[in-house]
Amino acid sequence: MINLGAAPGGWSYSALKRGARVTAIDNGPLKGPVASHPHISHLKVDAFKYRYNRSHPADWLFCDILEKPEVILELLHEWLSRRWCRRFVVNLKVGRTDPILLLKKIRDTR
Repeated sequence: MINLGAAPGGWSYSALKRGARVTAIDNGPLKGPVASHPHISHLKVDAFKYRYNRSHPADWLFCDILEKPEVILELLHEWLSRRWCRRFVVNLKVGRTDPILLLKKIRDTR
């Protein structure tokens, strides 16, 4: 599993408890038991600059980054178009964005 925007580590910890091996991508520190877990690899890089460089896609991409939904959707589009992951969970921080227009935009990208 790849976790973009991993710090402080909540999503990673949840996956680790279920037996996953996690690559946590975040400039910030991981905290608590996730920081020293034997099945986590923490890469201290910007999630937007990280490039997946393995020969097979990740089973899961988790993305929980505080950024405009349009920016996150562009990032997700890159991961999907390059076939870097098989499945994904993305948290969109709607805030001031009209959620109905955002859902239409997501639907129109298929």
